Amino acid sequence: MRQKNDFFLKHAELPKGLELSWAMFNHRLEIVKLSEALYSQVKKPIASILKQPMSAAFPTLELTLIDLTNRTTKQLLHFIDERGHAQQAIILPIDDSADHWCMVLTQLDLDEKMANGTPP
Repeated sequence: MRQKNDFFLKHAELPKGLELSWAMFNHRLEIVKLSEALYSQVKKPIASILKQPMSAAFPTLELTLIDLTNRTTKQLLHFIDERGHAQQAIILPIDDSADHWCMVLTQLDLDEKMANGTPP
């Protein structure tokens, strides 16, 4: 019988092109840690991202929609970044910290009809 762990993909087995974009931020909405993939995506100097308000990295993200009192469920936000790409941000509380959250960012590839607001 196969062990349970044999069914789970290990980090080292992920495809090379699959990069996870994430940032950890505090109760002041300042980015305190981030993934290399997110850094590459933002395309700004690290000093203008790290320990700076999230609006420095994501000026089009409506930060008032983030509910910092919600530490029980994930929050889902959608926005268009500065380069016109649709983004999905999932906001999750970090369990062992009372004032830190994680944001996982995914670029959405919308077809032309969806981008123009027309359903397929």
